[in-house]
Amino acid sequence: MNTLHEVSYLNGVGDQFHALLSAQACARRQCSGASIGIVKGSEFTTYSAGFHSSCGVGVGVKVSPPSLFDSASITKAIPIALLVLWAVTEKHIALETKISVFFPRLRVEHGECPTIKDLLTYACRFDLDFIESPYTGYGDADVLLDKILSANVTTLHTRSYGNYPPIFLGVILEKITGGTIQQLSREVIFDPLGITSATFSPPDDPSLVVQTEIMDRHTKEPRRSGVHDELTVAIGGRPGSAGLFVNTSDLLRVQRFLLNMGSIGTRQIIAPELIREIGKNQFKQDDGFGLGFGLWSVFSKGYDDDGVELRGLDPRMLQDAYFKLGFTGCGVFIFPRCDLGVVINTNYIHPAWRGSSLWINWFRWVVVMTALTGAVPSSAKILWNGADLNMSKV
Repeated sequence: MNTLHEVSYLNGVGDQFHALLSAQACARRQCSGASIGIVKGSEFTTYSAGFHSSCGVGVGVKVSPPSLFDSASITKAIPIALLVLWAVTEKHIALETKISVFFPRLRVEHGECPTIKDLLTYACRFDLDFIESPYTGYGDADVLLDKILSANVTTLHTRSYGNYPPIFLGVILEKITGGTIQQLSREVIFDPLGITSATFSPPDDPSLVVQTEIMDRHTKEPRRSGVHDELTVAIGGRPGSAGLFVNTSDLLRVQRFLLNMGSIGTRQIIAPELIREIGKNQFKQDDGFGLGFGLWSVFSKGYDDDGVELRGLDPRMLQDAYFKLGFTGCGVFIFPRCDLGVVINTNYIHPAWRGSSLWINWFRWVVVMTALTGAVPSSAKILWNGADLNMSKV
C-alpha cells in the first residue's frame, strides 16, 4: 500500500485543525504560517493556514500545499537515520560497527569507541564545546568539519542529544557509498516513494519556501530561504543535523513507508526488524529513545497524564509510537498500532518571540491528539484563552 489518495476531512477533523492553526498562528503568535497532514491507510489529507512572513514585515504569501518548510532536525531522522538503517539492511555496515573504522583520528576519551547504534541513539558525547555559534574563526567549511571529525568522544549509557552524531552518520554514509547524501536520499528513499519536493538546496523563492526568520540573528540580513541551522551552513551545507526542505504531503509519504515496515511495493528497503526497533527504548534505563527517533511516551509525558479525556482511545494504541521534532516548529509522529502518521510544519522561529517551547509543544500535542481521537481535547482552549501553563510540563 504505497499509493496515496488525497481526501478531505480525514477522521472528520478538518474544521478542528483549521481552528487550531488559527489559534497557534494568530492568537498565540507562535508562527505566521503552518501546515498539518495526516495519513491513514491509503488516504491522506493536508491543511494549511497563515502566511510566509510575519512580524509585520514584507508581503504575506499564503501557505499552500506545495509550500516547502525547513525541516531542521527532522533531517537527523529523515533521511539520515533511515539511510543508516538501509545501509545496515544492505550489510554495508552493522549497528555494532565501531566508528573508528571510518575516523581513525577520532580520540576515545573513556570506555569503548562508539558504534553506529550509539550515534543513532545519541549515546555518546563529542568534546566540541569550543565550537560555538556563529562558527567563525575555525577556517573554511572543510577545516571546521575536520575539527569535528577528529574530536574527543566518550561513549555513554544514556542519551545526550545533539547535532554531532548525525553529522558523523552523514559522513559515514558518504564514505561507504561514494556519493552524496543528496544523491543517496534521492535514490534510496525519495524517488522510489514518488517524492518530488524534497531538496537540500531550496530555491530562493519567497512564494515557495516558507521563511523561518525575518532576520538572521548574526548578519541581521533578511533570511528568505536557505537552511536555518547555522552549523549546517558553517560546514558547507553538508546534510546530517539539518538541511532538508520538503512539503507536508511528501513527509506523509515517508510516514506511509514507515507504517509499511520499510517496504515500497514488493521491495523491502529497510528490514522490518529494524523498523520495529525505531519505536522501542534502546536503553536499559528509562531514557526513552528509539533507533534514530524519540518515543511518543516521552514527548507526551505531562500532557496525557493531566486528566485529559482521550475520547475512547485505547492507551495500548500508543505503544511503539515515535516522533522527531525540528527547531522550526515542525514534527513527524508515527503510530504503528493505529496505522496513522501526523506531520506538523510551521515557521515557528522568529526573533520577535524566540524563546520558550511551551506553546509550540502544547500545540504539537493537541494536533496529534486531535488526529488520533477525531476531536480537539478540551484542554486545547489553553491555546487561545490566555491561561498559564505549568512550565514543568514542557
